[in-house]
Amino acid sequence: MYLFDGGYATFNTNGAVNGWHYYVSDYMGNNRMVVNKNGTVEQVTHYYPYGGVIGDISTNENLQKYKFEGKELDRTFGLDNYDIHARQYFAMAPTWDRIDKRAEDYYHLSPYAYCGGDPVNLGDYDGMNPVFRANGEYIGETQEGFTGDLYICYDDAINKDNINNYSAKDLEGHMGYTFDVLTNPHAKECYGVLLNDKEAGDIINSFLGELSKQPGFQEYNIKTFGPAFSFNRFLGVVYDSNYSQNTALKVSAGSHFAALRKDAGGYQAGQILMSANRSYESTVENLAATIVYHEYYGHLIQGYGNLTGDHYKAYLNSKNCPFYNGTTQNYKDYLKEKLKH
Repeated sequence: MYLFDGGYATFNTNGAVNGWHYYVSDYMGNNRMVVNKNGTVEQVTHYYPYGGVIGDISTNENLQKYKFEGKELDRTFGLDNYDIHARQYFAMAPTWDRIDKRAEDYYHLSPYAYCGGDPVNLGDYDGMNPVFRANGEYIGETQEGFTGDLYICYDDAINKDNINNYSAKDLEGHMGYTFDVLTNPHAKECYGVLLNDKEAGDIINSFLGELSKQPGFQEYNIKTFGPAFSFNRFLGVVYDSNYSQNTALKVSAGSHFAALRKDAGGYQAGQILMSANRSYESTVENLAATIVYHEYYGHLIQGYGNLTGDHYKAYLNSKNCPFYNGTTQNYKDYLKEKLKH
């Protein structure tokens, strides 16, 4: 089989493709069904909350093995562990089968616990827990470049030269350095990290400053939005864990972001608010597609959303931007539903 984003291809003995297969996933990223190009259901998988497969109501279980959180179920020797890169996960226990490398930071939990014992609301996609560097300082890039998860470093001795020599996987515990992955800017709500709203906002704004320096970024925006392209109306992202409760802002409780066209609720026009909605995956591509192209250009510059029925154009900005192909599957699914709605 050959894996691609959202499914896989199979081949015959001559090396020619003889089947295209697509995952149907739920909001947690678990592969619930596999369908072929004709829409025929080939596999159905149901899970217990911690990822164990419910055999009695699942079908064609052995068709393919990428299941809970999209990770590979390894049935070697009957151990039935999920390969989640940093650690092997034994879903039937349900625990990790090896200690968390950052166990000392979570002494109030078992070092073998999965998602703090709350798998209905939380996921642990790489075996690590997201934490933050409070001052938002940008150090550099790993060998993969400016893409994917945002890595956070707590070691003052690490500099750009150190970072550039390693891949993202190398950084996870390399030589005892204290690194982690920022997969969600609201980690303080999930894992007890001591961040205030300003510190979380500093991280996102630092990221946006580096994004604007990336090769091709300025050229694309000038070509698409015209030679007057600039961030001159952008007053920064403000992380506010309670903004959806601010009645003056008139935003829905489920909103991840809100672009302010006029002063309201103690904020200024030109600011973009980021909420404590924990379902948002904060990768480079997701943040760029949302903050830059939907919120800033769609709402603040182009005025989409001022007229009834034109909000979808801001979503189209995200779908057509150069970062869209690199966004997570959950983000693509969310955008697809919003455009359909």
